[in-house]
Amino acid sequence: MKAEAVLPSYSHRDRTIEVYRRAVTRVIDHLTENLGEDHTLKDMANVAMLSPFHFNRIFREITGVSPVRYLYALRIAKAQHLILTTRLKVIDICYAVGYNSLGSFNNRFVSLVGHSPRCIRSLAANVDPADLRHLIDGRENPKVQNRREPCSIWGRVDVPADFSGAVMVALFPGPPSNTYPVASVLADNGFYALPPVHRAGDFFITAVGLVWHEQMTDFLLQPECLRAAMPPIHLTPSGLSSPVDFHLAPRQPIDPPVPPSLAFLLVDQFVRLPDEVPKKDVRTSPFFVARSYAEPSGLSSQRLREGL
Repeated sequence: MKAEAVLPSYSHRDRTIEVYRRAVTRVIDHLTENLGEDHTLKDMANVAMLSPFHFNRIFREITGVSPVRYLYALRIAKAQHLILTTRLKVIDICYAVGYNSLGSFNNRFVSLVGHSPRCIRSLAANVDPADLRHLIDGRENPKVQNRREPCSIWGRVDVPADFSGAVMVALFPGPPSNTYPVASVLADNGFYALPPVHRAGDFFITAVGLVWHEQMTDFLLQPECLRAAMPPIHLTPSGLSSPVDFHLAPRQPIDPPVPPSLAFLLVDQFVRLPDEVPKKDVRTSPFFVARSYAEPSGLSSQRLREGL
């Protein structure tokens, strides 16, 4: 099974598809420029010059998510950008991206990012991505144990020859831009293995290439990341019987925002984060530590190479 960074297949003619893509792009641009305003499905359909029913269906086909979910993802992405690039108060950012309640905003932000706005600001100010990269590049390879250790999904991730970064693969219970992953793993030399799921259901799997940057803010925001995703797949506790491979490519303008949790999940593997990182050089603080890199209960890259 091969996952490409492409849109779902369409039943419409090519010319009609292009008209719909332009309509969806027009709506996305409108939402991005007016995040602080209320947007109903009817309002968005008017911008697209389509009926609400037709617009909702076309938007889902082209982007993979509903217009409302896309709007929620844009708001969190913009909030994360403002938190990391400005000194605005969190409550002002909350209102600027269209939330009317600070409590609702904080709950939504933490549920998707995994950390509070205050915490990620401190993280960006105190962690040097060069140190993080050194820890990742210098980690010991997991020891090869039982080749038959269980995993839910495994495969390989192909990246462009000039890519310099780390690849995260994650499993989501819903659309990746609107949910927090139930499992994630750092790919090892182009191979990955996600741990077993404990319940049957439909899941989304996404691979993201996190590009190295000199500034932690840029690394966390990932303006130039690579990605690939798949339609929902049905998983059982026994996992899949065949590998799922990815080929990463740049994000397209109509793609939903990249899941905001993945860069932080990578950092969490190597940096011990309290709710507030002390304001000092974390390389000399007890919070910046190389955690023992333990492979999730799944196949190691060596066992994958032997088995694929």
